[in-house]
Amino acid sequence: MATVFAVFLGLLRTFLYLLDLAMLLRAVLSWLPIDEDNPLLHIACMLTEPFIYPVRALLHRFELFRNLPIDIAFLITSVLILIASALI
Repeated sequence: MATVFAVFLGLLRTFLYLLDLAMLLRAVLSWLPIDEDNPLLHIACMLTEPFIYPVRALLHRFELFRNLPIDIAFLITSVLILIASALI
């Protein structure tokens, strides 16, 4: 049973690491002057948006976060991924 748990934790660590890399890739690509139809940007958004969207929907309920010039949901999601990685 301990082996199954260790394998599960290893897979979860790997998943969080790859998700963190996809978040980093999305951030870097958003700074570059590339076309929005870029396949690499599309893949990064496709991989990360399911994790960012719930945070964005929650923050949208608060007027304070609606008109900010930066994507706070992206930052909060990144921090949550780092916290989850540190806890495992």
